[in-house]
Amino acid sequence: MLPTSKRALAAAAALVGALLLQPGPTGRAGLDDSAGPDCPAASGLPQVTGRVLAFTGTLSCFRPGGASFGGTVTRPTVAERLPNPVPGAPCRDINYYPVTFTEAGGAVRATFHARAGSSTAVLEPAAAAMAATHEAMVSDVLLGSYQLEDPTDPASPLTCRLDPAARLRCPDTGQLDSLCFIWIAHPITPASSPPAAWAPFFAAAAGDIRAEAGTIGSSPAATAVVNTPVCSWIDGMGIPSERDLTLILAGRPDPSGRQVFYTFVARIRFDHVNWFFDDYSGSTATVQPPSACGAHPELVAHSYSEISDDRHPDHRFHVVATEIYTIDVQVFWIDSDGSHRETVDPGLTIPPVELDPHPQYVGQVEGVPLGGP
Repeated sequence: MLPTSKRALAAAAALVGALLLQPGPTGRAGLDDSAGPDCPAASGLPQVTGRVLAFTGTLSCFRPGGASFGGTVTRPTVAERLPNPVPGAPCRDINYYPVTFTEAGGAVRATFHARAGSSTAVLEPAAAAMAATHEAMVSDVLLGSYQLEDPTDPASPLTCRLDPAARLRCPDTGQLDSLCFIWIAHPITPASSPPAAWAPFFAAAAGDIRAEAGTIGSSPAATAVVNTPVCSWIDGMGIPSERDLTLILAGRPDPSGRQVFYTFVARIRFDHVNWFFDDYSGSTATVQPPSACGAHPELVAHSYSEISDDRHPDHRFHVVATEIYTIDVQVFWIDSDGSHRETVDPGLTIPPVELDPHPQYVGQVEGVPLGGP
């Protein structure tokens, strides 16, 4: 048996090595970078949560975790004794200790406090992935042998005498002075770590659309005439086709401190414009815009059959454009069942955005006298 000081040094070296090189699981969906090609797993905790950002074309998903989590499982000490021992026969106490995990700066650290020693070390990626959905324990052992309770009395009963210096023990192999994690599955799903309501975050972003709705332009800009196409369009639209936004929300912590991290993608799409030309007849019919109007966003044309003099006090038709937008939301996440992607209810609709009315004068073609006899 090694002297106590040498055993302590060997245990410490084995401890650090095992923490850094701890193997991960095989065959668990969603816990490697290839499991979700649309939203690959990233290491560590998300840097930004609860803030809507512009979508840059790539997504990152995050495994369950938290600033501090785990440490919820252990086992009672197992005292291994023989029913009919003889002097010198082995005996031992096997002890178990919970492991806690912390995440910071993209690294997962494991910490435990055992009789054989305490340590904190950074986990290799495979072990870090395992910690996302598993609790962990470590084990050490007190070795001993059966000896006379009273060494001076050969008839005294045998008792187990333990060496007070604990030694790390790998439960799978029984190897001493070697550390192995005992992994215990820890289910975590949206049921145990649900997200906060996402609609308010996207509602705030959707509200910006009104400020970017643009303005109505027209041609002829000053004076149009009846029975001739009058062109209208929208200048300065903030979302001419689509705007994509992302949001990362942390789920509620479960009893272990783990959270599911949800990556949302919202697509706000411009759908169409409803035009109101303020025609006396109420007509919203459009005609082919003449080439003289040029090229403009949302270009339409309307032909008025009457002049605008008596329509409003300013003697103009008030042309109104109402922009219609849609929103759909998808959410990506990783939990103990793997990687997931779902379309969810946005929780909101984008109200129609009505632009300021555009005053359009429409007059009559005036005859020009050619002179008298």
